[in-house]
Amino acid sequence: GLGIIGWRNVPVDNSELGEAPLQTEPIHEQLFLRKPGSWDETRFKRELYRVQRLAEAEAFANKIERGLEEAQMSYISSLSPYSLTYKGQLTPEQV
Repeated sequence: GLGIIGWRNVPVDNSELGEAPLQTEPIHEQLFLRKPGSWDETRFKRELYRVQRLAEAEAFANKIERGLEEAQMSYISSLSPYSLTYKGQLTPEQV
């Protein structure tokens, strides 16, 4: 199956955030997965999609089981093999 190459906390610059946003600032982590040599791109993309759906289902089950708030849940922004996705809420001046 898929192999884990690495996992890291994504560096952030929260120096411009006020007190309220800092209290609800999400934690961003990045996972790097290895495609097995015997898999073609189609199978790799299909497996990434399957893994993402399983992880989301597990996160939802944990939400129900533990009574978690939305802000306490895990969320996968992308498992694309082609691009990195960063989420952010920026003002027009920051863009």
